[in-house]
Amino acid sequence: PLMHGQIYAFRDDGELYVKRCMLHGSAPVMVSSNPDRNLYPDMRISASGDDPSFEIIGRALWYGARL
Repeated sequence: PLMHGQIYAFRDDGELYVKRCMLHGSAPVMVSSNPDRNLYPDMRISASGDDPSFEIIGRALWYGARL
């Protein structure tokens, strides 16, 4: 299960992303740390997990600098 505030690497439609998961109710939204929302928009994903084009690669456990 996705955890609120955690950073994930994931694949969506064959593209690789690294974004922070923000849970709004039961709807996860993947949010970029980059403030340019035109180039790096938030991504709403399916809460049911039945989207075959979406795959979680892993969760960041530690990082040595502010993202």
